[in-house]
This record gives sequence, C-alpha cells and structure tokens, in this order.
Amino acid sequence: MNVPFSSVFFDFGGVLAEEGFTNGLAAIAHRFNKDVTLVRETGYKYIWSTGYVFGTGTENDFWSAVREHTGITAGNETLRSIILDHFILRPKMMDFVDELSQHGVKTAILSDQTDWLDELDSRFGVFAHFDVVYNSYHVGMSKKELGYFEHSLEKTGAKAESSLFIDDVAGNVERAGQVGMTAWHFVDEPRFFEQVRTTFYGISFDH
Repeated sequence: MNVPFSSVFFDFGGVLAEEGFTNGLAAIAHRFNKDVTLVRETGYKYIWSTGYVFGTGTENDFWSAVREHTGITAGNETLRSIILDHFILRPKMMDFVDELSQHGVKTAILSDQTDWLDELDSRFGVFAHFDVVYNSYHVGMSKKELGYFEHSLEKTGAKAESSLFIDDVAGNVERAGQVGMTAWHFVDEPRFFEQVRTTFYGISFDH
C-alpha cells in the first residue's frame, strides 16, 4: 500500500464544494439585473478590502460596499442566502477525505473564508470529517501569504515535505509549493481522481 502523504490540506470552495462565492455573485447579478462582471469584481474587491475575510471587518461592511458600488438594494440576509446556497458540497470529495482518515492520514481544511464557513458547517457538518480547520476569518491570514501555510503546518504538526495541498487557485498552489508542500491544482473531479488513482496506490477509493 502506498499512502505517500501524512497530511492533506484541502481548500473548501472550489474543491470540497462548488465555488459558492463566484457562482453566488453571478446569481445575485442575474437576480437584480446587474452586470455579472461588475458584481463579481466588486464582491472580490470588497471581501478583502473591508477586512471581512480576516475578521477585522463585518459582513455589513462588505455588503454595504457591494450595494454602494453595484446599485443592488437587497438586504444582507437575502444576499448571504444566495451565496451560501451556491456552496454545494461534493460528496465524492468528502468520501475521499474519509478514506484518507481511515488510512491514518491527517486531514485539514485550509480556507480563505469568512464566518460563512461556520454557517456552512452548521448546514452540512463538514468540520467533523477533518482533524483541523484553518479559516482566514479566525486566523487573520490568507493563502496570499506564505506565512499562512507555514502557520498551518506548524499548528498541525505536519512537515511540508510529507504534506499535500489541493486548491483551485493557481497562485495558492504555487505558494504552497514554495514552502515545500506537494501542491495540486484542482480543475475538476475527473482529473483530480485520475491523479489520486496514480498517486495513492492501495487505497480502495474508486470513482
């Protein structure tokens, strides 16, 4: 049996679940008859610049900026609901996480999320599948910083050379590689599981 990593770190949106923020912003644009590119670019700009990702700004700060720059007038709860509904969990990915755990591999989430991730956990029970969860909102760092990877490795008690990181954002994958982790760029499930089959020999997981 070949289980080549002692720890595997997963991104949430775009890997374990559909990319709910991107898809949700597009849905908001369609619902309120706004330009999709404008709403997406505004959402991504202000989720960072208001400090909401880092827990230094509030959700209201974020949505207020979005409303100001897009002309959308809907309230926070309506807009949040649209976003959260587009984080659709991927069952095959969660099965893979459980399979790794059964083989003694330590599993972790490494996410640039707000407190929405906690709400999604309440909805789906995601965190129970993992040994540890790191979220920018609580840690105060992001995957744009090498220090977030180093912090997560240290807190997990994992060595970079025996750890795998999986993310759908190429820049995050590159930074994980810079700290010595094996890093996979997630594109879609078929290509991901082909890579799994050629790497994790002996694991019974098969889709």
